[in-house]
Amino acid sequence: MLALQAAWYVCLPGPGAMLRRLSIAPTALSHPLVRSAYAGLWLRILPNRLSYIWYRSVKNTAGSRWWWHNHFRRLKAAYVWLHDQYVLTIHVRRLTSGEQYIWLSRLASEANSRSDAMQWGASDWSLVRRKRGPLIAWAAERGCMQAWRKFRPPLPHEKPEPHSTDVRVCVGLVGLNSAVSRRLILLDSLVDDDARLVTRYSVNELNGFAPWMAELARVKPMAVKEELAACIDGEWKLPATRGHVHEVLADLQWHGEGITPLVVPSVIELLEANDPPNVSILEQALRVLLRYGHDQAARIAALAAQRVPTYGDDTRHFVLWLATWLDVDAEPAIEFLRAKLADCEDPVNLMVRICGELRGERAGGVSGTHCASYLRPRALRTLIPLVHIYVNRDTDIDRIGGGVYSPGDRDHAQEFRDSLLTILTNNDGDESEHFLVELADDIAMARSREWILHLLEERRSRLADGQHWSGSDVRAFVRDFELHPRNESDLFGIALRRLSDVKDRLELSDESPRRELRDGDRETEFRSWLARKLGEISRNQYTIPEEEEIPLGRPDLRFERPGMGPVSVELKWAHRWNTAQLVERLENQLVGQYMRATNARFGIYVIGRIRSRQLWRHDGIDRSFDQLLAFLQHRADQILAERPGILGLRVLGLDFVDPRANTVSV
Repeated sequence: MLALQAAWYVCLPGPGAMLRRLSIAPTALSHPLVRSAYAGLWLRILPNRLSYIWYRSVKNTAGSRWWWHNHFRRLKAAYVWLHDQYVLTIHVRRLTSGEQYIWLSRLASEANSRSDAMQWGASDWSLVRRKRGPLIAWAAERGCMQAWRKFRPPLPHEKPEPHSTDVRVCVGLVGLNSAVSRRLILLDSLVDDDARLVTRYSVNELNGFAPWMAELARVKPMAVKEELAACIDGEWKLPATRGHVHEVLADLQWHGEGITPLVVPSVIELLEANDPPNVSILEQALRVLLRYGHDQAARIAALAAQRVPTYGDDTRHFVLWLATWLDVDAEPAIEFLRAKLADCEDPVNLMVRICGELRGERAGGVSGTHCASYLRPRALRTLIPLVHIYVNRDTDIDRIGGGVYSPGDRDHAQEFRDSLLTILTNNDGDESEHFLVELADDIAMARSREWILHLLEERRSRLADGQHWSGSDVRAFVRDFELHPRNESDLFGIALRRLSDVKDRLELSDESPRRELRDGDRETEFRSWLARKLGEISRNQYTIPEEEEIPLGRPDLRFERPGMGPVSVELKWAHRWNTAQLVERLENQLVGQYMRATNARFGIYVIGRIRSRQLWRHDGIDRSFDQLLAFLQHRADQILAERPGILGLRVLGLDFVDPRANTVSV
């Protein structure tokens, strides 16, 4: 009996287990006692086996209502696909004519079905080719390229339903993108009427303008300007009751690089005539001027000084115009604000709203798109005591332990108040030291005196030759030949060194990990790969929370360490973007969004190359990958000079192309 059980359990479940157990039957059946035990072992497993077969092969398949439901659904989908293929194939000539908008819109949506497609005109015809075959994909693309001339889109404010888009617009945008990318349409050879028509398509694009809009504005500025001016003029007349206004002015603010300067004079002329009835339009217009109207600062300041007194201090218009005035010409604006607070019925509420606006701009308000006038040391010397008087620490809102909340004006106001001293301290000019000493002796700042003296000491230490090492610093250096970061600047340096280590191993090592990513991988795979590599060499110096969400958007990566501001990292595949788009993403996405928070003063722009034989043309100049990186770094250096609040901005390239490959540009 013991031998039988041992032989039985040696035949563990797996491939061939039943046959192995049957192979011992002749021996087991030859003895009466063993025969009954052998039969009992079979009776123990047969019901379980039969039950398994029943559930797997009968009950959960043909015996299940959902199995039949899914089966018929697949059959129906196959029938629909066959029917569509038949109809599209026999009408392929009509498809190429560009008149069958319903069919074309369905096929264009299939070409636009990538998960990262954020615009109507984004298209990948290889998706249609795989699903429908090359003939239908060719006919659909040709039809879309024919369709844009057959329809004149309304401007956004002319739509009968404001938040809808005609399918003919989507088809035309897909066709225009295909024609421009294949160079079947040369933008500089368009006649003015066609340029105006193309502009109408572009202003109806989702999430900004069409990718070729900046180039069109460069080669056909008058036609583009006329259509944009018509859009702005139409939006200017929208009633005050119209909500959710996010049309052309909003796109010009966030996606207007190379385009918005054409219409800045028109916006100023409209403001000089009168303010729009809709306050959202006024807010967007002021944002456009502050972002792109730097050469018109004196004109904007004069207009703000004229317009502010015409509104009551309880209106949104008053706050917007005063925030604009503070942004472009702070000293007279601060004096006006001081006098207004003295006469105001509710000065605390007024100051909270203004500070909320100035702080809120970091998360989408009016100002902060350049080196604001109110952030200069001389203006801060006057503004800081004024803010501390009316935004009193005794009335601060304590959110700790209160759960989830949405910050309001009072939250923004106290954050703005607390950030001003830090901004003044971080300014390396000689006058900042003098103003900090004066503030420490100011009666209005009595409660903050100790904090100001602490900031003064920190500032002097930072400007000294170096800081003394602590015992932990010495041990860390002996172990890692590197100090732990003590501030954002140290963290930025470590981030650059780690990225350089990844770059050296990728491009120079005999065991390069370049094959871990392939041509066709999206930026999400690129981001995950780089986060993994940086995490492997972190040495507990930082953490990399992948694509952490912040109120301003979702940066690709962030180097973080408790007690200091983050270093934001934005990643782009070079072959997916042209030069103008890469510059725009540097300015508006990395700097304009992810680095607009008070403590976000360092950023890194990582450009990956995975395709050889590629040049990047801009302003008539073809650039190699290395020249593209140098061009982007030059623009980053310009941004550093223009934005004193940003302390570090670097561009880094990661080349996945095998150096043994033929890299002659074509």
